[in-house]
Amino acid sequence: GAVRKYRAAAERAPRWGALHLAWGRALEAQGRREQAREKYTEAARMDLSAADRAEVVRRLGAIPARS
Repeated sequence: GAVRKYRAAAERAPRWGALHLAWGRALEAQGRREQAREKYTEAARMDLSAADRAEVVRRLGAIPARS
């Protein structure tokens, strides 16, 4: 249910970095690591607090990119 709510929220605030970070966390909790990585990458391109930016960097480092 959380992923569905994040998707709906993104329609109203598509450039909200913290939303994409939280959405990535929800996807990762479901085991959807590649999709989570995509959300973290999107979040990294947006305005984030220093703490959120550090978390995005950490989470991106923990999920290897597909080649």
